[in-house]
Amino acid sequence: MNPQLKSPCCPFISSTFIDFQEERDYLVKHVFPELQHLCKSKCTYFAPIDLRWGINKNQTQAGRVISLCLDYIKLGAPYFLCLLGDRYGYHYDEELGDKDAQQWFQHNLNIAAQEVCYLKKERKSETIS
Repeated sequence: MNPQLKSPCCPFISSTFIDFQEERDYLVKHVFPELQHLCKSKCTYFAPIDLRWGINKNQTQAGRVISLCLDYIKLGAPYFLCLLGDRYGYHYDEELGDKDAQQWFQHNLNIAAQEVCYLKKERKSETIS
């Protein structure tokens, strides 16, 4: 008799795309295989969602990165892995003029606020239901 397969563990991995390459590679090579082994022993599987492997240039240019991230956060819930560092968002181009720098900062601040509000809303709806 085969045991019934349970829902997979699919954590969304969040960090800036440029940073944390070594940390993400370590997770893939050392931590994730152990988690896959553990999940297999519990009749499920481990399938992390890492958008380094799946966002294409067209989606980026169409401004879909944030909406895709939010969709995948919801898909992976309740599992979420966030790698935090010294910066957030796109890398600042120091050659921008004052007006462009202000717009760059406001854009990234809005993105951060949108993600935080989304996560808070999702957590609140989970506690209510």
